[in-house]
Amino acid sequence: MLTEEQQAGASALRLMNNPVERGRGWQGMDTTRKLVIIVANPASGTQDRSAELQRLQAAIEASGLRVELFDALDLARQSIAQATNTGDLRAVVAAGGDGTICSVASMTPADIPLQIFPMGTENLLAKYLGVSRDIDAVCASLHRGRRVPMDAGRVDGKLFLVVATCGFDAEVVWQMERIRRGHISRWTYTAPILRSMWRYRFPRIAVRTTSTAGELEWTAAWVFVFNVPRYAAGLPICRQADPADGWLDVCTFDRGGVFWGFWYLIRLWMGNHHRSRGFRHVRARHLELFLPHGEGRGAVPPCFQIDGDIGGQLPVSIAVEPQRVCFQLPPHDYEKGE
Repeated sequence: MLTEEQQAGASALRLMNNPVERGRGWQGMDTTRKLVIIVANPASGTQDRSAELQRLQAAIEASGLRVELFDALDLARQSIAQATNTGDLRAVVAAGGDGTICSVASMTPADIPLQIFPMGTENLLAKYLGVSRDIDAVCASLHRGRRVPMDAGRVDGKLFLVVATCGFDAEVVWQMERIRRGHISRWTYTAPILRSMWRYRFPRIAVRTTSTAGELEWTAAWVFVFNVPRYAAGLPICRQADPADGWLDVCTFDRGGVFWGFWYLIRLWMGNHHRSRGFRHVRARHLELFLPHGEGRGAVPPCFQIDGDIGGQLPVSIAVEPQRVCFQLPPHDYEKGE
């Protein structure tokens, strides 16, 4: 029987070598399409990378393609829609962190290849797909890359590609949004974490799913909905999540409070959290998160986050969208410096 780490590796291998991907190589695409749109988040990550973006643009143009570079999502959305209608759009490059990639994917049609130029703090999706900030790799992908279709989750009209959560960590993200000014690092989260530990009251969260076991409903203090088996700081909450299987993986922890948070964290580091009393894991195509009847009356509903960005407050409906995104990756024979 495979360990959780082996399951995670198998998941990535299935995604990047599945029959659908092998049958959708660049050779079958219209190479007369010459436009590449880069959508960048200038506030992503720990430092300003505008010079690197200019080098990326220059390299793509030197390879014979046209480039439009945007740092405003509204303008990028209009350009993507127009270029899609004219049939001139070859690919979209999302330059930023997981939240930026999520936003760009939401505005990119499923049949337009999406590339990642990771510039965020965690870069969870890029790490999962094995993508680095390699300008030569981006150019190679645009001309002879591999196409990898991947599922996405949808939360009240917004896509997420890695994970959606509700509970303490969503409160931390909300606290971070209140104080964020420009670039951040992992250390920037220290104050939001401490503030959340002091203020957050761990309300019960009701979960209703349509899962492999049928209709289920229960309550928990921590809720994680995974599309990709990755989480911040490398915490192995759900290594068996597979973004090519048409399901979302729902993981919950029952006990609320800072003490239980540290206890669950220890179990995660030990790799045996799945045997903890109160841990639950189900696979679902659709689920709802809401406050249990009669609880939290008059209180502010807990918020949820999607791929590191604030999504809103409960109640919320979440569903999987199979093969919603198509990523363009370097060819199998690509080597750095080639």
